[in-house]
Amino acid sequence: MQRAICLIFGRLVRSPSLFFLPSLPFIPICWAPLYITPTLASIRFKSKGSSKSGTVTAGHVPKAVREYLQEEAMLQEYGKVLKNFAETIVRKLNLRVSPEMLYDIQIHNHKNLHLGEIAKFVRQNKQVELLDGVGSHTDSTLVIVDVSARPELVLDVKASIMHFLEQIGLPRESLQSAGPTSFAVSIGGIVTRERRQEMIKHGKELLNHSKREMDKVYQKYDKLARGAITSKASIKETDIFNAREYFKHCVKEYHERANILWTKQEAELSG
Repeated sequence: MQRAICLIFGRLVRSPSLFFLPSLPFIPICWAPLYITPTLASIRFKSKGSSKSGTVTAGHVPKAVREYLQEEAMLQEYGKVLKNFAETIVRKLNLRVSPEMLYDIQIHNHKNLHLGEIAKFVRQNKQVELLDGVGSHTDSTLVIVDVSARPELVLDVKASIMHFLEQIGLPRESLQSAGPTSFAVSIGGIVTRERRQEMIKHGKELLNHSKREMDKVYQKYDKLARGAITSKASIKETDIFNAREYFKHCVKEYHERANILWTKQEAELSG
C-alpha cells in the first residue's frame, strides 16, 4: 500500500493507514514525486469544421457559399496570373527563339496591332562563325521583315522589334536595316553561360513576383470571407471557416503550379 502524505491547512498529517505499517523514516514533501491530473489546457481540440484529411477542398464548402464568395472569379484571377507567368518565361527566357514569336510583337503606339498583321516574313538559315579559335559553326536564322504595306509604321515597327530583342536577351545588333521599309532580324545562335545565369536569376524574380500577385488575390477573397461573418448574409460560421481554409488551399496549389513551370524552365536554362 502506497504511503500517503496529506497537506492540510499547512500541517503534515500521516494517513490513518500508516498506523498499520512499520515505522518508516520521514520523507520531506519536497522529495516526493509530483503527479498532476491532466486538465483541459492540455487537451488539443480539433478546429471546428476541419476535414479529417487535413485539407479543405471545394467539396467541404456548400456551392451557394462558394458562389457568394465569388469562387469562380477568384480562380480566374489565379489562372490569369499563372498564364502571364508561363507566357513571360517562354517569351523572355526561351533559348529556342523562333521566327513565329515575331508575329505576336505588339506595335508601339498601336495597342491592338501586331507585327504579323502588317508585315511579310522571309526566313533564311545561315552559318555563323564562332569566335572560339576553332572555326566551328552554329546555325542561326535570319528573318526579313517587310512592312512596305504600311510604310508610315516603319519607326514604330523598328522600336517594337528592338524592345522584343531586349526582352529575350538578344543584342541590339540582331536588328539591321534591309531597305527603306524592311529589317533583317538575326535570331538563334549561342547563349553564353553568363547569360544563362542572368536568365535564371530573372526567372526566379518573375516567379516570386507571380506568387506575390497570387497572394494579393488570396488576401482579397479571404477579406471577403471574413466580412461575410458580420454581414447580413445567413452563412454558418463553420462554412466560413471551411471557405477560408479552402482559399488557403487554392493559393498554395497555384504556387505549386508556378513552381512546376519554373522548374522545367530552369532545367532548360541550366543545360
